[in-house]
Amino acid sequence: MTDWKSLLQYEEIFFHKDVRFLIIGSGTRNQAVLRELLLSMGAACEMVNGPERGFAYTDADIFDMIFIDERYQAESRERIRELFERGIPLIWLSDRFQYDKATVQESEGEYLLYPITSECLCEVLKRYFPEALVSRTVEREAYETAELYFAPRGYDVRSAMKYVADDFEQYIHLLKRFTDDEERQQLLKRAYESKDWGNYVTYVHALKNSARLIGANELADMAYRHERHGQAGQFDVIEDTYQMLLSKWDGCVTCVKDYLKHCIGDYGKGEVRIASVLSEDVFRDKVEQVKKYLDTFQKREALMLLKQLSAYGADEKRLKMIEQAIIALERYDYDGVMQILAGEL
Repeated sequence: MTDWKSLLQYEEIFFHKDVRFLIIGSGTRNQAVLRELLLSMGAACEMVNGPERGFAYTDADIFDMIFIDERYQAESRERIRELFERGIPLIWLSDRFQYDKATVQESEGEYLLYPITSECLCEVLKRYFPEALVSRTVEREAYETAELYFAPRGYDVRSAMKYVADDFEQYIHLLKRFTDDEERQQLLKRAYESKDWGNYVTYVHALKNSARLIGANELADMAYRHERHGQAGQFDVIEDTYQMLLSKWDGCVTCVKDYLKHCIGDYGKGEVRIASVLSEDVFRDKVEQVKKYLDTFQKREALMLLKQLSAYGADEKRLKMIEQAIIALERYDYDGVMQILAGEL
């Protein structure tokens, strides 16, 4: 069963206090990933190759934690002991997928195995820097939520977005049309039952196109094969796989309706509305993004984001201001929108 809350939101962890890290490595990919993860959390991070240069850094500067390539363990034993005596936490970096328990227990310090993920890194950091870390719930962009939902179910959202020039609102419109197209299925069924293969090919061709437009490529491929079989007069092949096509079609409609119901609120009213609540910080970030769109006269992007903001849980005064901003933007009153949004912050 889909965890809709986790699909719509994710936890962002970052440092709100100054924390400094040193990575002593040999240029492996694992170390580069570690550095990017630390920087993404707002930490100060230095990375040097080789233990000699690395320990020279520790003599000249103070670091809150040191990550070091396990290859340097034997030659750096004395320097490592000095760091422990100074109370500086040390984490060994390994390119191994798993490690012998006895080896880990005998060594000083902890291990981060390959591949390093944000989850395993945060587990370590939370133990050492609980007061310096802050976590908050962040809303995903609507496009990200669609990908998270559809990709595991075999849909290619990225290719579908190309058909609508990356206009997510238009993509939602195509999803709604796909679920509302019961008449086409009835026409296809009647054509099949009456052996009207000419019209059957026409209807299955339309199904192929509508499925392709939303990224339901498995259904589109099945419909395309039926279209080719019909054109070639291979009606026995169509009869053998007809129920499979209908079953796949019904499954896709159910899947899309499920997404629209849980991730897009009021989807039957023709508006893109994200069904969830934004935190104060994220709401302000989105308002700033609207301003950036207006600075470069990207009306469509700004308008879409404002409509999304109007769907989030907020007080009546804030919602009214967002609605006024939408009206002003639809009239191309950019200055008016900026004045309204200035009051928002």
